[in-house]
Amino acid sequence: MIESLECRIAPAAVFTYFEGDGDLVKITSSKGTNAQLAAAMNVGLNDLTDDPYLDLTTAPDVFEGAAITVKVSSKEPGSNKVVDGIFINAYDGEGNDLDLAKVTVVGNLTGIDVGDEDLSTPAVKSILASTWGPVEEFEDFAISSEIHGNIGTITVNYFDGFILSVEDYTSDLGTVIGTMTVKKSIASLFGEDVGHIQVGTINKLTVKDTFFGPADSGYVGNGLIEAKTINVLNIKSMVHGARIELADSLDEMALSRSVLQPYRR
Repeated sequence: MIESLECRIAPAAVFTYFEGDGDLVKITSSKGTNAQLAAAMNVGLNDLTDDPYLDLTTAPDVFEGAAITVKVSSKEPGSNKVVDGIFINAYDGEGNDLDLAKVTVVGNLTGIDVGDEDLSTPAVKSILASTWGPVEEFEDFAISSEIHGNIGTITVNYFDGFILSVEDYTSDLGTVIGTMTVKKSIASLFGEDVGHIQVGTINKLTVKDTFFGPADSGYVGNGLIEAKTINVLNIKSMVHGARIELADSLDEMALSRSVLQPYRR
């Protein structure tokens, strides 16, 4: 059970709540007021996920271009000392969409929908998260993160999420990821669309450990990258049927030597 706390006065908008393990989670926004951020925080009351749900589309003009940080500010004995999971919504496709600046989650980012109608500006400048994807190992699917526009940089330890370009990824409007660095693994869990990326272009992707596939689990989209173009790809290893498919190629990518570069420490 999550218990929300009274809003506090601070230089940035702040909202706090307790997780079930006793951790006190603090959300800050560089824009808006405490009351506006509290109104956007829809704790577990949505059809998408049971995780805390930050719905910035409630005030798009207020939060446009905001930097969002989610972290544990007070740790209790026996807690895991990180955010268990949060979904950030900044895109609904109904005119309430917005771009964000830097998004930081010290813990698990369940997913993020983001990006306004102006594709000439980044949907989000950077995303930094400890992990990205399903919260529990027994969850057998990843919720799609719908991206309308481009992403500057992504840095994550484990990527088990599902990044989906709102625009057709095979078109010139497909999402472009500037740099994506996975410090550990992609698709470390089994599940539908776990570790799935479908975007137009990835300028540089680095996976410092293992890119896993579905093995014989039968899960669709598990350990799959679909893109129109990948310019630089550095992966330590790919196992269990992990796949990379390029729309500009007639065949499934079998690690083209012109693209794949082995990761070196």
